Amino acid sequence: MKTPSLSVLQPLCGLGVVLAALVLAGCASAPTPGAAPVAEVASVSPDNAVVCGREEGTGSRIQVTRCRKVAEVEARRNRDREMAEKIPTVVPDVR
Repeated sequence: MKTPSLSVLQPLCGLGVVLAALVLAGCASAPTPGAAPVAEVASVSPDNAVVCGREEGTGSRIQVTRCRKVAEVEARRNRDREMAEKIPTVVPDVR
């Protein structure tokens, strides 16, 4: 089998270097300055206060904005705490 000459491989090496530089530059770029903060209050009425935040789904880097009522967030926090407290803890009997 005949090996390709060096003159054929040189353009491909240059293309590889350019692509590698573009990938590294994309990874090192700073986030956009206008990005939304992690959480912000959308309304200030105590009865209907809403908190919005940017979230990423599991296995994804795409962020979506989710808004929830403060009462819903607190209820979820309390349910999660109660469930965590109900997890049985078994101390192994090592003799």
